[in-house]
Amino acid sequence: MVSRATEIVLASQLQSVLNDCDLSEVLSTIEYLRKTIFSSIDPHFVSGSLFLRNAPQNSTIRGSEVTDMSIFVGRPVESLVFELHVNRRLFYFDGATFDAKTESESALVYEYKNRTDLFWFNSNDYVVPATDPNADSQFCGRTFFDISLALQEYARKYAYPCKCPTLSSAWFDDTRTYFKAEPEATLRDSLKHFLDVHLSAGYDPDFEVRAEQNMDSSHPTDIKVTKQLQPRVMIIEVKWLGDSMNKLGTDSTVSHRDAKAIEGARQLGTYLDANLEQAPHISSVGYYVIFDGRRRGLKVGRNDYSDDELLHFENVEIDFGDIDVLKRSDFTTPLRMFIRPKLGEVGSRAGKR
Repeated sequence: MVSRATEIVLASQLQSVLNDCDLSEVLSTIEYLRKTIFSSIDPHFVSGSLFLRNAPQNSTIRGSEVTDMSIFVGRPVESLVFELHVNRRLFYFDGATFDAKTESESALVYEYKNRTDLFWFNSNDYVVPATDPNADSQFCGRTFFDISLALQEYARKYAYPCKCPTLSSAWFDDTRTYFKAEPEATLRDSLKHFLDVHLSAGYDPDFEVRAEQNMDSSHPTDIKVTKQLQPRVMIIEVKWLGDSMNKLGTDSTVSHRDAKAIEGARQLGTYLDANLEQAPHISSVGYYVIFDGRRRGLKVGRNDYSDDELLHFENVEIDFGDIDVLKRSDFTTPLRMFIRPKLGEVGSRAGKR
């Protein structure tokens, strides 16, 4: 989100481009977007266009009056128009046939679409420069999009090369062929530490990252990220695929494949339902992280794996089938994080006797 000083600069630029546009009206519109519209509606949920039109005095009222913005929290938006009247009464209606160019002939119109902010006035448009390229909207605080970016960075820089000490400790040995038994807590702690540094302790102290947060009396989610000043919660479920080894290295304890990934996806859907029931005024989105340590041809006692066998699953995606939970608007695309084995070793020490 841009600073107040930047808002003033943007408003001045907009005024110079859109002739006869009132500077104070632009600034008040930006403030209203920031404090009212985007405090309840996260751009993540906008698949079409979101409009805000400043209705001229004595304009005909259209749509229904907004008495509580919380009705829009977590609600998918395909096309929606807000119309603000001079007495500060706010109305909304479907925007499927709303033409911003025509509507701007008599009023200032703001439009959000495809991570772009636009202003319309006198049938002319002005695209707001993306001074914060990582923001969905320049007038919205950090959003769900930021969590996705952070997770992708973790997958690329830390999970894939296994460069996090905590993540490395989840493996039976340094060849990264077998996980230790029950590695999930260690994997979760590695990811949580990264989010702590890059979110709450990094560029935005408004993020709070916590592990093992109960969604109900018996179901804790792995990581819960809360946006303190806005009604937003990010629920992160962590699962792992691959094989684990007992402490002695004499037996494989668990082998997880696609079925485990499907189970985790449904579990996250249950958490989202529970959160919606308990706190319907809070917008929540689910993120599903799968640590992928699958290797082909594993067998206890074998120590002559080829690089092709160890890397076989690097580009093999998980087959989720046609499960309904992945079609939810509050469920982001699952993120599979493949962890490379240590190549060039003579197999794994696991199973040597």
